Amino acid sequence: MPAYQTITPPGTLEAAITPIAELSDAEFEGLAKATSHARAFSLTSKGLEDLKAQIPSLSNNLPFVLGALSFLYSQIDALGDGADSFENLISKLVDELEFDNLSDDKKTSLRQRLEILLKKNPAHGKFRKIQRLQDGFVPNATSFRTMVDLRPDFGEGDEIVFEGLLKIIQFRVMTDSANSEFKELIFQVTEEALADLGKTVKRAQDKLNVLKKQASLAGQFIEIE
Repeated sequence: MPAYQTITPPGTLEAAITPIAELSDAEFEGLAKATSHARAFSLTSKGLEDLKAQIPSLSNNLPFVLGALSFLYSQIDALGDGADSFENLISKLVDELEFDNLSDDKKTSLRQRLEILLKKNPAHGKFRKIQRLQDGFVPNATSFRTMVDLRPDFGEGDEIVFEGLLKIIQFRVMTDSANSEFKELIFQVTEEALADLGKTVKRAQDKLNVLKKQASLAGQFIEIE
């Protein structure tokens, strides 16, 4: 029987990865396939939504599951080619963590599934290196939202008179900054400034297209998919 959909976020590493043992074979196959590419546990927004649709029982806590897997992958990857084999490391990991609610059969299943999910992925190593180069020291914008507002003008005299509406466009830009002051940037623009912004975005895209057409640069662009 599939695990029920949880509401509260997991409070421990064990709680985050326990649901993996409860997935059906088809659900686990979907998880393994989605995380087998270069992005691995850093799925795009669309990839995350698609996987949530495939595994409804994880739809609320899927980001926590992927985050826990990413942490474990990094820890195991950092050990390199040590004395312990990969299989022994996974076995020790399952033994060290407290899975009180899992039967021995489920623990065995979890061990086997973690071996699949956490196996060496060279493409993911390259992806993480590209991410570090891309991030640099400046916060990256990760999402954009807009809101169009109508602001009434009631004049300036003592008598309140409705004189019309102003169109206001507000932008919210979310970033990956660790500094809370730069995590969310909010500003507003007029309709005229919005048109200028659109032209600027188009000009930036045109510049990128020109670069892509340069024969001397062919094959040198690194794309994160």
